[in-house]
Amino acid sequence: MRRTPMDAHGSTPRRPILFLGLTLLFTLLATGACASLLVFERGNLLVPAAWLAAFAFLVFNVGYNLACAVFYLATRPELLPEAELLSIPPCAILYPSRNEAVGLLERIS
Repeated sequence: MRRTPMDAHGSTPRRPILFLGLTLLFTLLATGACASLLVFERGNLLVPAAWLAAFAFLVFNVGYNLACAVFYLATRPELLPEAELLSIPPCAILYPSRNEAVGLLERIS
């Protein structure tokens, strides 16, 4: 039996295909249900086709979010514990502001 290679996170290469397949399946089912309700008449093919394409694009986005939620529930990521700082690192935080009479360099000094 041949082992499948794993990436750095321990997932197999089949997981992206499963993820995309679930998203596309949801998109095709929802778009097919919507397409069965549309009336395609002679001379009026462009409007329903454009509407259906836009609907499929929006449903793909919803399907992506649904697949993300399902995969998150199935494979919860491990949270890293917080580390205590041994010392405060030497860094400066600048908050730029606009339309002030005094410049940033004058406020620093």
